Amino acid sequence: MIRFEKFTKKFPSTLAVSQLSLTVQKGETVGFIGKNGAGKSTTIRCLLGFITPTLGKIYVDDLDVTKNIDYVKKICSYLPSEPSFPPHLNAEDIFQLAIKYSSKTTEDYVRLSEYFELPLTKKIRCLSLGNKKKVSIIQAFLKDFQILILDEPTSGLDPLMQIKFFELVNQAKENGATIFLSSHNLSEVEKHCDKVAIIKDGKLADVLDMIEFNKTLSQHVSIVTKDGQKFSGDFSGEMDELLQILSNMSIASLEIKKKDVSENFIDYYLEDK
Repeated sequence: MIRFEKFTKKFPSTLAVSQLSLTVQKGETVGFIGKNGAGKSTTIRCLLGFITPTLGKIYVDDLDVTKNIDYVKKICSYLPSEPSFPPHLNAEDIFQLAIKYSSKTTEDYVRLSEYFELPLTKKIRCLSLGNKKKVSIIQAFLKDFQILILDEPTSGLDPLMQIKFFELVNQAKENGATIFLSSHNLSEVEKHCDKVAIIKDGKLADVLDMIEFNKTLSQHVSIVTKDGQKFSGDFSGEMDELLQILSNMSIASLEIKKKDVSENFIDYYLEDK
């Protein structure tokens, strides 16, 4: 559905992205993570045709983005990290314009506004950052899309609204949409993505299959024995093997906790991979 082939983007004084090759299959949710300045936003901007690659190709539906940008814009819906709307308009003005270019109706944006608890008639300039983000989210979902491109989608949202947002995203995926998610929130990437692409200094560091990656995670074990001794450490073997070891100990208290996936992601930020 989306394919980057040795995609490179150079600016006059910066090599933003170098030789990136990545495929997002139809119906997948792929996370795209990396530090600020790693090249995430540049990649998204080129994918959407806002700027053009210096070298390499980007394909959507096997079509070159630079030569078929009208088609790409037709099937993609984009949620930018920072919402920006004319301050004198209200949310309803924006949604009325959005539905003119889709099959959605007034009932759709009223329903979504109630779902996100968004006031429709308050001017944009009077809305909080969180409510401006809701306007951007609803606008994105008022489009008929096959691909949903999300750039830091939950920044500015409270925890309840974040849950509601991902309920919509997962519903879109169930309906066949392909999701490309750039985020600094590692826990949401862990929870909602099928694969995670990690970009570092403009280069693709790794692509992780989340089901397989989860199988490799170690267990952190904390033990207090009945005679007061304390043991703590990571265990990466089979659970049956761990239970066999524990059965030979006189245990007063035990805690077994799977190592957080986010801790492993952080390694890519800190180490040379």
